[in-house]
Amino acid sequence: MTYNIHIRTVDSSIRYPQALSHGIEDQILWVQIGDDADNSDTIYFSPSYWQQYSVDPHSEDPLDLEFDEDDDEDDEDD
Repeated sequence: MTYNIHIRTVDSSIRYPQALSHGIEDQILWVQIGDDADNSDTIYFSPSYWQQYSVDPHSEDPLDLEFDEDDDEDDEDD
């Protein structure tokens, strides 16, 4: 099972559409990404860096991060 995670940071926004896992420990947000658990990396976000996050949002852009939806889709100019 993967998760669609949107993160708002102090200077930008980030989306991980296929995150393997996520969590918060001591206010540090972490997101595990990669092909599978054996071939993955964990990214840590400092409590002073991340501001909001959403997991598996019901809307396209719940945090109003203005993601370009075409970033994840192949161009189909048929």
